[in-house]
Amino acid sequence: MKKIFFAFLIGIFSAVFVFARETSPLAAKVIKSMEKTENTIVDAGLEYTQTITYFSTGEKQSSRGEIKIKGQNIYMFQRLPKRQYVYIDGKKMITYIPENKQALVDKWKDILENDIVLATAINFSKNYKRDKKEYTVSLILQTDQEYCLLVKSVSEKQTWKLYLNVGVKTFLVNSAVFENDNFKSEVKLLNYKLNTGLSDGIFRFDCPKDVEIVEL
Repeated sequence: MKKIFFAFLIGIFSAVFVFARETSPLAAKVIKSMEKTENTIVDAGLEYTQTITYFSTGEKQSSRGEIKIKGQNIYMFQRLPKRQYVYIDGKKMITYIPENKQALVDKWKDILENDIVLATAINFSKNYKRDKKEYTVSLILQTDQEYCLLVKSVSEKQTWKLYLNVGVKTFLVNSAVFENDNFKSEVKLLNYKLNTGLSDGIFRFDCPKDVEIVEL
């Protein structure tokens, strides 16, 4: 479950709904501006906070950390509640937990194809075929600071909702809420730093000698 939420965070950053059906001209305009902004980004760094609430128990889990992205390379560092590092190179996803002395290796393609949360948020044009995407996007609120977009599946069997709050001036996602019948995930994306010339070494996992690599 943890890796799904990491992937969700990554996906939100590039939340451009290329194959969505816009329900208003203004929603289409916002999406187009988000795409335009994304095309100007060579690399990016940002901080995040995330709170997950499970409806059945009322339990809440909170985490915070940072994300760095350069092309298909992604690095994530979770500071709290415990240290965890994620490295993605477009082919594989390595999750390293120092406390466990393990590095778990997943195929990134498998994660993209099987995680509906990530599939809702990631840049579809790079990872998916058009016939797999059946979402609607509507603008439900506009303030001086943000647009609020509501994303839903056209299928009545899928009852999840994704709310994206997008900056009026930046057209970057400031926060998001994903909700289904089981849980709600609330995310804030903070302190964007764009096109700073991130080193490629940031995205490389150098495995310590005492760490076991586990292929999943």
